[in-house]
Amino acid sequence: REERIKVWGSSVSTWLFFWSAMLMVFSVVQLRGTGGVIDGGGVGVMRGVRELPDFAKGERVGDYVHRAQDFSIEIFSAPKPFVGEDKDNNERAIRSWLRLKPTPKVTLLGWEVGYDEAAKEFGIGIEKRVDKNFLGVPLFNSMLHRANNSEKLVTVIINGDILLFDDFVQTLRKVLVNFKDFLIVGARYDVDNLPLDSNENDPDYNRKIREHVLNTGTLHTYGGMDVWAWNTDGPRLFDPVMPHFVFGRGKYDNWLTHETIAAGRREVVDVSETCLTVHVKHDYHLVEGGIITG
Repeated sequence: REERIKVWGSSVSTWLFFWSAMLMVFSVVQLRGTGGVIDGGGVGVMRGVRELPDFAKGERVGDYVHRAQDFSIEIFSAPKPFVGEDKDNNERAIRSWLRLKPTPKVTLLGWEVGYDEAAKEFGIGIEKRVDKNFLGVPLFNSMLHRANNSEKLVTVIINGDILLFDDFVQTLRKVLVNFKDFLIVGARYDVDNLPLDSNENDPDYNRKIREHVLNTGTLHTYGGMDVWAWNTDGPRLFDPVMPHFVFGRGKYDNWLTHETIAAGRREVVDVSETCLTVHVKHDYHLVEGGIITG
């Protein structure tokens, strides 16, 4: 009886070893077949992740220069109500977007106090067909759906108080002509305030803001993104149905980045340090419980 138990135990061990080895072989074959690689430590690298070319040496990922001729932008945002300090921050951000060249189409998502007046003053649009939660806060999946229906070549979603400058357009152009399909993500620079002598009509305004931000600002953590941009003539960003994330109160930015990389149909490009996206610090009076959402 003891001999039979030993033989049975030995057979089980042999079969476990065999199937473990087969699973390992299968995993390696599958990883290679889907475009993944194995690094020196035996760790699988997700498909779609690759080293960027050295542009200084003339290296390129692709050659899509012809797309620059059709370059157009639409910026979508769901700002806070245009009241008090928020009104000043929202309007300052919108003015910065409209100074970009080429001038983007700007569309506000949802409806809040002051949207109609802002649309009239700045000549921008409003898309009210956006789902919200029971507190009236827009759902990011609904915002993404509206932005994805843009007729412009590049569509952008940005937080409502983020300032943009010319280097944002320059970055979009560079990505557009080097990658066929892409998703751009970017974190902001936080500053306590803007220079007292800053005047948007001053020809040196951009230079002054840039110097001030780089000297006194802090790049926000990579755990939170404030701008997303992608080409509208490409494939789906991701496969799963996006959960109903509440805008400004969830990890929708991390989810979107991860799922787009996992889908493997677009290059995901982090532009946090290639263009200046500026956020002036403020209180978070609209967030219940004092939770900072960015």
